[in-house]
Amino acid sequence: MRSAGLLADPAFPVNPGTKTKLKAQEDQNENRKQLIEDANSRIKTVAVQEALGFLNDAGTGFLDLRDSAELHRDGQIPGAVHVNRGMLEFALDPSTAYHNPVLSSGKRIIFYCASGGRSALAADTAQSMGVSNVAHLSGGFRGWVEAGGPRLDAKMA
Repeated sequence: MRSAGLLADPAFPVNPGTKTKLKAQEDQNENRKQLIEDANSRIKTVAVQEALGFLNDAGTGFLDLRDSAELHRDGQIPGAVHVNRGMLEFALDPSTAYHNPVLSSGKRIIFYCASGGRSALAADTAQSMGVSNVAHLSGGFRGWVEAGGPRLDAKMA
């Protein structure tokens, strides 16, 4: 794929369809970023250092939103419950067979993903579905690991 600078260079002509496709991709990236920014404006964000203090708190649950492959490759925060992001709305709904009881337990729920985008969207969704005590982990699992947070080895997760 050509860089944006090459797109404007007449020495490197680009098929008009390719320009349209690249513009659509740029728009989608901006839309995704805006969705995450909007979600972050409505939810609580917890820094890794603060989240470390909640690790052994019986009133707090960590919810891992990453895909199963990510979890098995990288491990997870000890004690975290796993719900794939794509199943979140079903896991939140007590009337479905996919409901996860931790989401209706009254505990503080700290959502996390790899870097923080999916967890911001998930915390916002949970709030909109009536779960009030939610937050997301700033920097996600990557930030947790970089800060030296404990994790279950992928073989144990």
